[in-house]
Amino acid sequence: MSVLFIQNDLGKSKVSTTQNAVAAITYATVAGFPLGSVVDHISVTVTGTKSGNTTPVVQNVAVGTASVTFANLAPDTYGITVQAMPVSGAGFGQPAVASFSITATTVSLVLPSVVVVSQP
Repeated sequence: MSVLFIQNDLGKSKVSTTQNAVAAITYATVAGFPLGSVVDHISVTVTGTKSGNTTPVVQNVAVGTASVTFANLAPDTYGITVQAMPVSGAGFGQPAVASFSITATTVSLVLPSVVVVSQP
């Protein structure tokens, strides 16, 4: 399993301080697990790095899910892990990991840049 890409969803209709991130997931067959091992779900976890934004956000999705959207993420650098999970216990194999950044939306303003004063 690997994370293909993270796409920031910048929304066209309004300026927001948060953005969505869409994680695309691909799967691969991995041999060597004990007979009877079954993947129950996929755990996708996003964690920010800035103070006050380090609580993991977890989504558990069905096996084979191709993309997962995390809505309203604040500007920050995030780590993401994706792991196949049994009904209970530790995940199978190593999680797929990636990192991505959500940048603050900005606008351009026309501001005064030069002033000339003259005496009549």
